[in-house]
Amino acid sequence: MKNADFLYHSFQEKEAVLLNFIKKTAQQDYNNEDLKKVRVGIKKMRATFLLLTLTNKKFKEETHLKDLNILFKKAGKLRDNLISQQLLHKYWFSKQCTIQLEKSLKTQLKEDRKKLQRAAAGFKLQKLEKTSGKVKGLCTATPVSRLRAKARAFIAGKINLIRQATTQGLDIEGLHDVRRHLRIITSLAALFSEHGLPILTEKRLRSLKRLQGLLGEWHDLEMLADLALRIMTGLPENAIRAEWAYFHQKLQVENEQQMAMLKKEMRSV
Repeated sequence: MKNADFLYHSFQEKEAVLLNFIKKTAQQDYNNEDLKKVRVGIKKMRATFLLLTLTNKKFKEETHLKDLNILFKKAGKLRDNLISQQLLHKYWFSKQCTIQLEKSLKTQLKEDRKKLQRAAAGFKLQKLEKTSGKVKGLCTATPVSRLRAKARAFIAGKINLIRQATTQGLDIEGLHDVRRHLRIITSLAALFSEHGLPILTEKRLRSLKRLQGLLGEWHDLEMLADLALRIMTGLPENAIRAEWAYFHQKLQVENEQQMAMLKKEMRSV
């Protein structure tokens, strides 16, 4: 395999998932699995843009990302609140507080769906078609060996950033940075491994995915804790606010335990 035709075929598959999701969004006929699938697809499309930017001076990823990023963020916001809804029942402790939180989430989810629908309706399909043509031309002209070398060098740089973050002591923003680094690393690696051209060892990739999973669980708890804090802040000083304070504290303790596991896992990267 001399050129990167496989990369374009992969891009086409993710493009088809995206177009199907836009159609489903217009009909309001999508589920949690659709949200997950389209976000994974967009991650890999963005990874493709990154690779082509690294290997071709005339291709600039930022000129092709606007609509994808908007849709990715709106779908992510909706998915975050759907996960908070699921976690609420896992950490349930007070019927009154649970009912109040469910009510708040229901209102937020309704708004999230409207925003996602607007983002999908505003997606410029003709621009995506032109982008797809450029991706095809560049993939045909770019040697696989060059793509793999650039991807490996880029990933090595990201892993070094994760290691530096570990030694410097992590705060919340630092954990979000690590999560973003892992997102692009695993997306890039998947582009090659899906076609039998791994650029990371299985052991290294498993370690990175395990860390990414732990970070995802931490992020989900963080979102629920933030929502509980916003509700609690708007309440008067009474017994109900005290219950919310206890709930928020419970989530914070759980999050601190998750952070301890994360830091331990990061030392093995």
